[in-house]
Amino acid sequence: MHHLEPRVMQVLVVLAEHSPRVVSRDALVQLCWNGRIVGEDAINRVVGRLRKLACADGVERFQIETFKKVGYRLLGQIDRPIFFAGEIGEAAQSEPTAEVRGAAATIPGLAVLRFRQPERGGDEGDLAEGMAEEIIANLTRTPLLRTISPLSSLSYRPAAGGARQACEDLGVRYLVQGQIRCLAGELHLLLTLVAGQSDKTIWSARYRRPIGDLVAVQTELAVEIAGAIGPAILHHEQLEGRRTPPGRDFWNLLIRARFHIWKGKVDDLEQADALLLQALIEEPEDAAALSLLAMASLGQQWSGGCPDPAWFLQKADGYARRALAADNRSAMAFHVMGIVLAQQGAHEQALAAQLRSLELSPGNAQALGELARLMAFGGGDTGQVLSLADSALQLSPNDPHDWLWMWSKAIALFLADRPEQALGAARAAAARRPDYVFLQGIVAACAANAGDMATARSACARIKALSPDDSGREQRLGHPFVHGDDAQRFMAALALAGWDERVQTNDPQTSPQAEGPGARTFWTSSLPRWWRQAT
Repeated sequence: MHHLEPRVMQVLVVLAEHSPRVVSRDALVQLCWNGRIVGEDAINRVVGRLRKLACADGVERFQIETFKKVGYRLLGQIDRPIFFAGEIGEAAQSEPTAEVRGAAATIPGLAVLRFRQPERGGDEGDLAEGMAEEIIANLTRTPLLRTISPLSSLSYRPAAGGARQACEDLGVRYLVQGQIRCLAGELHLLLTLVAGQSDKTIWSARYRRPIGDLVAVQTELAVEIAGAIGPAILHHEQLEGRRTPPGRDFWNLLIRARFHIWKGKVDDLEQADALLLQALIEEPEDAAALSLLAMASLGQQWSGGCPDPAWFLQKADGYARRALAADNRSAMAFHVMGIVLAQQGAHEQALAAQLRSLELSPGNAQALGELARLMAFGGGDTGQVLSLADSALQLSPNDPHDWLWMWSKAIALFLADRPEQALGAARAAAARRPDYVFLQGIVAACAANAGDMATARSACARIKALSPDDSGREQRLGHPFVHGDDAQRFMAALALAGWDERVQTNDPQTSPQAEGPGARTFWTSSLPRWWRQAT
C-alpha cells in the first residue's frame, strides 16, 4: 500500500479511466488542475512519481508512455489497493472528485490541427504552421472557449479513428482542420470546424487574400477566423443543450441560460436569471455567469412595459462590476460593463470599456458592434459606424446580436439625413426583434423622415401594443443619444410619425447626460490595428 499526494492520485485516475487512449497534457491540466496555468515541471514531476510507483517493490504493475508534445498513455491493469491507503485511498477509490467530474463537462475544448499543404512544403510549410499558431493565439482570447496549446494540437497526427478519436485523444469536443496553399500571389485557406462526438461539420469557410504584407494578412485572417469559430461553437452547444436533459453542471446551466437571454422574452429572461444563480452555486463569482446575469437584467430593462427600468439597470451594474472584480481580464465582462455604462450615460467610459474588450479579444464581434452603437448615439462619423457594424456582421453573420448592429446603422443613417437607407436598416433590425419597443420607435422615426407615413403609423401602433403605458421613457432609454439636439431630432420624427409623447424632453431619469464637446469625437487610432488596416 502506497500513499499518494492528491494531485498525483487525480492524474493516475484520469490516465486509468482513459486507458489505453492518449490523454493530452492540456486535458490533464483541465481535469486535474481545473484549467489553471501549470508549468511543464509540475506535470513532469507527477508523471515521474507515477513511474516510480509503477515499479515499486520490484514489480512493474503498469506503464506510462510519453507521446512527445502530445500527452501520456497508461498501459496495464491497476490493482487499486496497492497505491491507495488511509484517508487518501478512501477518497480515491470512490468516484473522482467534484473538481475532476465537473471539468470535463464545462467549457468546450477546441484543437486546431496542422493544416494540410502541397507536398513541396518549404515556405508553405512554415506558412501553414504560422497561420495555425496565429489562429490559436486569437482563439485562446475568445470568451467561453478553451483552446489547447499548439504544442499538443499541431504535433498530433490523426489516426484512422476520425474526428471522434482525435477529440478523445486530445481531450476536446471540437477540431479545426484546414488546407492552405499559395497560388498566383494569393493565399487560399479552406477551414472546417468539426464536432467530435457526431463527426459532423458545423462550420466551414474559404478565405482568399492577396499576399502583400504576409504578417498583416495572417493577423487579419486569424482575427476574422477566431471571431467566426467562437459563435459557431456556442451556437452548436446551445442546440445540443436543448436536446439533452437539463443538468446541474456549470456549463449546462450557463449555456441554457445564454439561450434564454438571446430569446429575450420576459419569461426567458427570468428563466435565465434562475439558471445563472444556480450556476453561481456551482462556480461562485464566475465572471461569465455574472456577465450573463447583467445581460439578463439589461434585457428586462429593455423589454416593453418594464415596471422599473432603473432597478434592472442597477442590478445589471452590480453584476457587471462583480464580473470585473472576479476576472479583470475578461473580455466578456468589459463588454457588458460597457453596455451598462452606456445606459447610464457615461459615454466615454463605455467606449473605453469596449476598446478594452477588443484588446483582450480582437475578434469580439459583440464589442465591435457595441462600438458602432456608441459612435452612432454619440454622433460619430457615419462611415466609421457603418464600417464597424458591417465588420461585426461579417465576423459573426448568424449572431443573435445582429439586430443591434443593424439598429446602429439605422441611427447613424438617420442622423446623416439618409432617410431611405435608415429605414431599410431599421426595418431589418425590427424584423429580427419585433418585440423590442425601441426598435419600433426607430422604424417610426425613419419612416416619417422618409415620407412613408403608412409604415410610420403602423410602427406607432406596435409601440402602443407592446407597451400600452409607454410615456416616452422606454424610447429614451432605448435611444441614449449623447447630445440633446440629436435626441430632439429623434423625438420630433416620432411626433411626425403620429406618436404622442407624454413626458418632458429634459426628464433626468431617462435622458443621458452629454459629456461635453469631446463626446462627439471618436479617435480612429484607438481602434485595433487589424480593423484600421482592413478598412
